[in-house]
Amino acid sequence: MTGLVAQVAVALAGLGGEDSPSPTPVTPDAPPIDPERVTPGILGLISFVFLVVAVWLLYRSMRSQMAKVRPDLPGGPEDPDQPPDQDGPPGAGQPPNSGQPPKSPPPKSR
Repeated sequence: MTGLVAQVAVALAGLGGEDSPSPTPVTPDAPPIDPERVTPGILGLISFVFLVVAVWLLYRSMRSQMAKVRPDLPGGPEDPDQPPDQDGPPGAGQPPNSGQPPKSPPPKSR
């Protein structure tokens, strides 16, 4: 443990005020990097595969959630099949004995 602390202390001391030389190529006869030949490598492949798997799992989850939706539910207020004078499914808001006219509420007393 103390060896690790000593190594960290030496590394941090090396970050002090000394100027470091500019980086030079390891081998002077190395060819320059061609931007046409640079590839994303294994990290790019892993990232791409991760994104594909995540999208596939989201798609599968959405399909299972959509399968739970009942198709016989009434439409919302923007439903073009629903007449404008009706607020819900047929019979909604009507008393169980629809053969009689609805009773008016008693007048409110002040």
